Amino acid sequence: MTLTRRCPPRSALLAIAALLAMLLIDPPAIADSQGAATGAATASPVGGAPFEGFGVSGAWWARDTGRLPDRVRGRIARLLFAPSGLHLSQYRYNIGGGGAIATAARYAPGYLRRSGAYDWAADPAGRDMLRRAAALGVGHLVAFANAAPPAFTTNGRGCGGSLRADRVTQYASYLARVVSHLSANGTPIALVSPMNEPDSSFSSCNQEGMTVPVSLRARLTQSVQAALARRGSAAGVLADESGGAGTLLHEAPGWLAGAGGSAQPAALAYHAYDDPDAGRLGAVRTLAGAAARPAYMSEVCCLVGGHFRRGFHPQMRGALWVVRAIWRNLALGGASSFSWWVALSPELGCDARQASCGRVANNSGWDDGLIYYDRDYRAHGSTRLVLTKRYWAYAQFSRWVRPGMRPHDVTGDTGGAKVLVFTGRGHTVVLAVAPRRRAARFSLQLPWIGSTTAAVTQTSTDRNDARRPSVDVQASVLAAVLPKGSVTTYVLPG
Repeated sequence: MTLTRRCPPRSALLAIAALLAMLLIDPPAIADSQGAATGAATASPVGGAPFEGFGVSGAWWARDTGRLPDRVRGRIARLLFAPSGLHLSQYRYNIGGGGAIATAARYAPGYLRRSGAYDWAADPAGRDMLRRAAALGVGHLVAFANAAPPAFTTNGRGCGGSLRADRVTQYASYLARVVSHLSANGTPIALVSPMNEPDSSFSSCNQEGMTVPVSLRARLTQSVQAALARRGSAAGVLADESGGAGTLLHEAPGWLAGAGGSAQPAALAYHAYDDPDAGRLGAVRTLAGAAARPAYMSEVCCLVGGHFRRGFHPQMRGALWVVRAIWRNLALGGASSFSWWVALSPELGCDARQASCGRVANNSGWDDGLIYYDRDYRAHGSTRLVLTKRYWAYAQFSRWVRPGMRPHDVTGDTGGAKVLVFTGRGHTVVLAVAPRRRAARFSLQLPWIGSTTAAVTQTSTDRNDARRPSVDVQASVLAAVLPKGSVTTYVLPG
């Protein structure tokens, strides 16, 4: 991916650490009232940097569901990528290292053999879903790696070790070669992420993982960029996928300045497992702005009460957590991209053959998926897919906020609703999330809009993807009444 942003001088990047250490970040003036049930707010007339998309990751589940009949895999792809489904604009494909791990269901096949030869037949199911994403028009394909091939790690495994300092160049060449092969075979990769939560070796070995010391991250970023260039690839590098916004803020200044000039990452990425507050998200916005790079929130799931833990919540409680996370990371952190973790999961926490399974909350499953399938489908012969309210709420955002649209700040009282506004492609899109326990009523001034009519769709306790009566916008004012615990999208011409 080619960016035209001008890189700041090394001295400016080195100053970031000091600024973040002593500066009190004031979050932007975004409506977040939890008080009165009525309000008046205004969207800024000037939009921000273009948004780059909503996405999901295909780690593990794509390999598992690859054993389902072709018609079912086709339905999964349409649910994720087609305009009638989520219409995702990004898809994250996992480049496996092929190293040994303890959890067989999360094994990620690698392309590099011990002999040094490449096995391009590896990971057929993962590549199948990647091809389906490309065929259905997903324009922003991202390839990410959790660990390097065993020959490049300190312990010769796919987990529990670190990237070897003397194998950085070879690892970068591996990624570039795989990306070039994928791109040449109909799935053009836009971004490559060479490390995942690089502070953790995933020593439990329940998945691939490795640490990448801060001292190696600039070198790794530069090496991958150089290896891609040698192969004529236009893909950029995404880094460093820290597990939390706080970790990114603490460690990025230690490596970002070293990846200077054209070797800087195309985007700064973080995961939101620390459930970042307004202060941290404001600091992420500052960090990305100083580096002249977009910020990507590239992974989150499974936070129950602010903690990463078990719990399956298929109704609006789980959906509202997701959309509030979207609001926080976009409105407060200025994120240019938002990706949920896995699109599909078998972690229902109940017997999928029972009609109530997937509809009722339990403490045994996980809130990791948007869609769920039967873990034992090979034994049961079940091809049932369970769509959660998370799926339908995510669709309100991913369908309507398309790449290139520009966000607008919202100031003033929104009556307790979380509101986002985007313009582009001939439309204005207003997304509003009502509090869980009460309705919200507000008036939103849209200075660039005159009098028109807004089409309305809504996800709520009793509706998945409902068309609601249209709303007239008069004298640039959208007056909205939101049922409690609902997610509503207004689409206006202009």
